[in-house]
Amino acid sequence: MLSNLLIELWPEPATRPKIIGPDVHGFHSDPLASPAEEPKLRFLKEFAPNCSQLGVPLHAATHHEYIEVDENPTTPPRLSQLTITNQIATAVNDTLTRVAPSVQIWAGEIGPHNGGTVPCDHSMMRWANFADSHWYLDAMGVKAASGYSVFCRQDFVGIDYGMIDCSTYAPLPDYYAGILWSKLMGSVVLKATSSDPTLRAYSHCSAGGGAAATVLLINL
Repeated sequence: MLSNLLIELWPEPATRPKIIGPDVHGFHSDPLASPAEEPKLRFLKEFAPNCSQLGVPLHAATHHEYIEVDENPTTPPRLSQLTITNQIATAVNDTLTRVAPSVQIWAGEIGPHNGGTVPCDHSMMRWANFADSHWYLDAMGVKAASGYSVFCRQDFVGIDYGMIDCSTYAPLPDYYAGILWSKLMGSVVLKATSSDPTLRAYSHCSAGGGAAATVLLINL
């Protein structure tokens, strides 16, 4: 119905909005021990081919993810938590590329913690510090390296893991991490490895173009 409505309202394909979804919820702290049996992955595996069979041009498949980074962190996230982000990314990529290779993978709603909405004051700012930027930058690096095209950060302002202070509108550390990423890391992902798992390494062609690369190193 949605696809037919879009065709009706936007007859010209070049200007027609794209269909993105279904943003399945539920990836949290538990590692994907058996990806084939994981219900969210099973749903995505059925959803994308069904869209194709029905003639629905699904542009991108999305999902929620909160790996439950510790509150009020003063040190970078634990390596085991960041490993979960990688496990989910790999499992989603493996699942979707087999059944819908033309569909992009988007991180549809991702935050450090499924913290909910609390009063707009400084008591809510549990992840509003520099240490959380280790999670944010690492998550963007992992998702890009795993074939994701877009990373939709939850939330910009108005919740306790926002990028802006909801009471003063002052930018928080994650805001600057996002700005640096967009200005430096281009869309072409390069191969980067580290022999030490506590030194996270990511590399992209530079956002400015030309024969340049940008390397992101995160020391846990």
